[in-house]
Amino acid sequence: MENVEKDKMKAQRLSESLHDTPYRRRLLLQAVITRAELEDRVGNFEEAIHCYEQTGWYIHGGSPSGGAAVLKLDAESRSLYETALLRTPELYLKCGNIRFCIAAYRRSLTSPVPISDSTKRQLLIRCGRVLLSTCCGEQYPRWQMPSPDVSMSLYVPQNEAEEAALLFLLCERSATEIFDRKRRLSLPSESAPELKSKAGSKRISVDPKNVSNVPEQDFTLTSPITSSAEEEELLSVYSDLCLAFTRAHHYPMLVEVVERALIYHMDDLSLWIKVALSLVGAKRYKHAVIALKECMKLYKTNFAKTLEETHALIQAPFLPLLAAKICLDNLHKTKDAVELAKIALGEVDRFICGDVDLSLDSTEMRLEVEQHRTLLLAQCHHILGLGYGKLSREVRTFTERQHLQEECIQHLEQAAQLDSSNHLFAFHLALAYAEVRENAKALECIRISLSLHSGQALSWLVLGLLLSARKQYSESIQVVDAGLIEHPDNVLLWLVKAKALATMSLSQPRKESPNISQCAPANCPLSPLPVSDGVGSTTSSNASLWANSALPSELAVMDFNGQESLRTFEHLTQVVLPRLHESVSPIQEEEGDYSSNASGDQTVTIWGQRMASFEEHQELPVPHILTSLDMSRVDVERIVWLEYAEICTYLGMHERANFAIAAAAVFDSIAFESTYQRGILEECKGNPSTAVELFEKVLSVQPNHVPSLVRAASIYSNIQHDFARAHTYLTQALRIDSTCHEAWYQLGLVLASQGSHDKSCDAFLTALDLEQTAPILDVSLISKQITSSR
Repeated sequence: MENVEKDKMKAQRLSESLHDTPYRRRLLLQAVITRAELEDRVGNFEEAIHCYEQTGWYIHGGSPSGGAAVLKLDAESRSLYETALLRTPELYLKCGNIRFCIAAYRRSLTSPVPISDSTKRQLLIRCGRVLLSTCCGEQYPRWQMPSPDVSMSLYVPQNEAEEAALLFLLCERSATEIFDRKRRLSLPSESAPELKSKAGSKRISVDPKNVSNVPEQDFTLTSPITSSAEEEELLSVYSDLCLAFTRAHHYPMLVEVVERALIYHMDDLSLWIKVALSLVGAKRYKHAVIALKECMKLYKTNFAKTLEETHALIQAPFLPLLAAKICLDNLHKTKDAVELAKIALGEVDRFICGDVDLSLDSTEMRLEVEQHRTLLLAQCHHILGLGYGKLSREVRTFTERQHLQEECIQHLEQAAQLDSSNHLFAFHLALAYAEVRENAKALECIRISLSLHSGQALSWLVLGLLLSARKQYSESIQVVDAGLIEHPDNVLLWLVKAKALATMSLSQPRKESPNISQCAPANCPLSPLPVSDGVGSTTSSNASLWANSALPSELAVMDFNGQESLRTFEHLTQVVLPRLHESVSPIQEEEGDYSSNASGDQTVTIWGQRMASFEEHQELPVPHILTSLDMSRVDVERIVWLEYAEICTYLGMHERANFAIAAAAVFDSIAFESTYQRGILEECKGNPSTAVELFEKVLSVQPNHVPSLVRAASIYSNIQHDFARAHTYLTQALRIDSTCHEAWYQLGLVLASQGSHDKSCDAFLTALDLEQTAPILDVSLISKQITSSR
């Protein structure tokens, strides 16, 4: 440190004595730079850094008062000084001292000595790249603004990525100014408001800012005079900006940057791909698909069958494949997704069928390309399978649905065969098999999916549903409990557990009680599981908590499974569902927290208060909390309340069922599902006329609602003896969903009443076969929530 201070004092004395001698100053700088270069060559980096830093001391004399501001340098001295500025941080980086390297770059950028624009751009680019290469995500210390007025005009980066982005933006501004200046020099003069035509003396008014509107036959514009080095520099700056904004997760700014880059390079395919990817990051999916389609056009236009384009040939299917994924997962344009996936499949098939000769001499490269082709083929078949599966749930006729389901299974099977290590392929194939009731194949596929990746909650859910379809409710409960260990907040797992417990309760003989309704069907679609503490295992503390709380009178006559089913629903609605969103609904804010450990009288009072509150608010618009939730979460919450209402209805707990229906109506924008559930409640209460009115109300809104068709047909057939109308309703229901065993059962009753005993027997046998393979929860509810990535 003493030697450094001595050198600084010596440099200050020399600079003070050399102010009026530029020649001597230049000789001194040359001597110091030469020595630094020699030390750099022999590997003595520390001494070289010391020599380079001496140049700065000689120029501004180590004066803290800003002596450099009055020291004027000639061109050669400034060049030597800029060499020292550029070389010092690089030597720090060679020594492995990144902190001193970044500090040297910052000192160079804030130097009071004027430097050239090219040197400043180099410093900005190099400093930004060092910051990006050492980006660790830590936040900078909070900087105190001197005053509110100053804080409005300053931007303070919060981390390395933001600082690098700011440096690249400054570099972009400098580079584009030079680029535009040379472009303006190559265009007609902007000072004249009017330009003269070549054909004669006719004068045409032209806006200087919009020269592209000038007719081509009147003027000849020369191309911009820009060197390839300047274009490469500008492109590299935009590439660095893309990386910086991606690291900082500022995707809207990233979109603006790549759009500015397109102004100078409209035909650059790589820039268009960056535009598309940045739009995906900014969640502007519609514009991203448009950009990807433009990339596909540019690819076809600029494609050349040369050995240098081998990499481009392999990457060709990615453009339509990515567009297909966006259409399928985000835009819900299933037909467009299928068409784009077919285009991607055709691109892969071109290479496989030999239409394009890649001429790969290396065996390793050939194997790598073949493996790459196989994975691309698997992805294409996967997207096609998911697309056909979604289309099958949208069509109305049975023939179209069956054809689309066959296409879906065929493509998913091909995807699973091509890439047997992808758990999503096996999972989606299991779902496709489960929808067509091929439960044995579905079980095999879902077990393969779990063996490849056991951390997916939906795989445990599907396995539990498939076991419930085989009436193995205890095994289904154990599987769901295993899934709850890793996913304690998964709503659907808790729902399957509650329904399994309720089904086990309804399938067993119960005590006689006037409070228990006898209208529950023998094949009630419900399912079982014990109450857990949030991690999937029953604990003594949780059991004692429920033991200390007095149960309502309806629970006193239930078996253990029925009580556990209701308690599981209590945990689901009071603990798990509130975790879906951070805010609380206005109703809950007014009512306060209703925990499950309340006393017996308090429990009944709480249920009455909550039901009255929901009845009071059910005519109001949807609460504000739904605006922050995506539709999948809203659907899940509505399904939970509807299933809760169904279980309470079959267990004879009409007050709770009425409350659950009111709660579901809050999340039902059209309210037809809650109206249907209210119709079931009225039917169980012994009011068939009111129930059929509610079912008809649902059908006026949703004519293809199969449960309402079946329920209304049951009332028309069994109570009103209108067999013709019931037959029409049931035929329509089976045309929409041929796997509804309740519709086949009711159709058998109607046909038997009409005297068609042979057809009635066939309908009963079909209903029996379908009922034996029916899960406790419709698999299509899961299929509607899945995407290509989960």
